[in-house]
Amino acid sequence: MRSKTSFFNRQIFRTALSRFWPLWGAYALVLFVLVPLPLINNGSSGDGLFLRTSYQILSMGWQAGCVVSFIMAAATAMCVLGYLYNQRITGMMASLPVKLGSMYFSSFLAGFAAMAGIDVLIFLLTLAAEAGAGQVAISYLWQWLAIMVMMNLTFYGFASLCAMLTGNLVVLPLVYAVLEFTVAAVEYLVRNLLSIFVFGMTTNGSTLDFLSPVFKIMSESPGTVTTAEGTITSAYLTPEQWTLLGVYAAVGLV
Repeated sequence: MRSKTSFFNRQIFRTALSRFWPLWGAYALVLFVLVPLPLINNGSSGDGLFLRTSYQILSMGWQAGCVVSFIMAAATAMCVLGYLYNQRITGMMASLPVKLGSMYFSSFLAGFAAMAGIDVLIFLLTLAAEAGAGQVAISYLWQWLAIMVMMNLTFYGFASLCAMLTGNLVVLPLVYAVLEFTVAAVEYLVRNLLSIFVFGMTTNGSTLDFLSPVFKIMSESPGTVTTAEGTITSAYLTPEQWTLLGVYAAVGLV
C-alpha cells in the first residue's frame, strides 16, 4: 500500500501556536481596544448604537484594520517562519522526520489560525458588548469579521512569500514594506515628472494603485447612508470593495 504525503504536522502546528502566544495576545489587545471597548465605554441603545456598529466598526475593519493586519502579518511571518533564518535551528528542524513542505505549511497555518481565531474572539466580545448595550447589529459584525480574515490572508500570504525569498530576519519586513508601496510610489513620481513637461497632465488619481493593497485600501472608505439633513445613519461596503478584498485574499492564498 502506497503511503500518502502529508503537508500537515500536528505537533509543529501546536508548538508554533503555543510558542508565540505573546504576539497573539498583543494582537487581541489591539483589536479589543479598537472594536468592542468603544461600545463598552459609550454603551447606549437605539439608533446611536446602530450608527456605531455600522459606521465605526466597518471603518475600523476597513482602514484601522488594514494597518493592524499589515503589521501583524509581517510580525507573524517573522515568528512562525523564523526557523528559516537561524542556521542552528534550521539544521535541527531539517533533521526532524518531517518533510520540508509539511514543516512550512504547518507553520504557515499556525500563524493564520492564530490571527483568524483572535478575529473570531473579538467578534464574540463585540457581540456581547452590543447585547449588553441593548441592541445587536450582527450583520455588520459578520462583515467586520470577513474584512479582517480576508485582509489577514492578503498580507500574511505576501509576508510569507517574502519570508521565503529573503535570507535575513531584518530584511524580511523591509522587503515586505517596500514591495507593498513600490508601484504606488513609482506611479506618483512618474506622474509628477510628466506634469512638469506634459501640458494638462495631472498628479491626481492613480491607475495602478490596486497593485499596492495598503495604499488602495487606505485611499477608500466605507460608503455611508445619510438623511436629508446630512446625518449618517449607517455604513456599507460597495460591491467593488468586496470584490477587491476577495481578489486580494485569493492572491494572498496563492
